[in-house]
Formats: sequence, structure tokens, C-alpha cells
Amino acid sequence: MSRKKVKTSTPRHKRLNRSGRLQAAKHWLHTYKGSNVVQGYRKHFGIDLLCAIEELQILGVRLHADYVNQVKQSVECQRKAREKRKQELRKEEHLSIYPDIDEAILFIDNCTRSNIHLGKN
Repeated sequence: MSRKKVKTSTPRHKRLNRSGRLQAAKHWLHTYKGSNVVQGYRKHFGIDLLCAIEELQILGVRLHADYVNQVKQSVECQRKAREKRKQELRKEEHLSIYPDIDEAILFIDNCTRSNIHLGKN
């Protein structure tokens, strides 16, 4: 008895791992007609910008150092903003659960949590 194949709606080129993407990208680069190869690669294969830059450099595509640094800086700023939003949401959630708590206790709680995450006791 053979097993039924599972149909997926995700295209194959978005399910590839790095080695598969690098093989497929050799053909894709020759057929790409857009102006921004990094954005096109990222969108076609469904990966993030840093991964796209790294893989294109592996394939021998020359990218401006300024562009690479700008993308890295942008991704880092987005990560920091996301972390800040998460902390604010946690603080708002904490205040909604405990409305009578004051800021000093929240500060102590945040310091304690950060020390626990860092492995300090």
C-alpha cells in the first residue's frame, strides 16, 4: 500500500534549504530581470535580507559595502525596536494585572529578570 502524497501550497523554491537554494539560484540569477537582486532573491526564496546577502556573496555576486552595512544596521534597528515594543507590552500587561503597583517595584522586577536571563543570581 502506498502512502498518499501530501499537497502543500508553499512553492518548492520557498521550501529549499541553503544548499538547494544555492543550486537553484545559479539558474535564477541568469533569468532575473529586476533592479535589486538582493530584494528579488529574498522575495523569491522566502528568506531574510542578511541571509540573502550572505548567499549572494557565496555565489559571487558583488554588492556595495555601503549597501550591506546599511542593511545590517537597519535589521539591527528593527530588532531593537521590536524588543522595545515587547518590553512596553509586558509592562502594560503587568500594570493592567496589578494596577496598584508602583514604578519602583517594576524597575526592580525588570532588573531581576534581566539578571536571571544573564545567568546572574
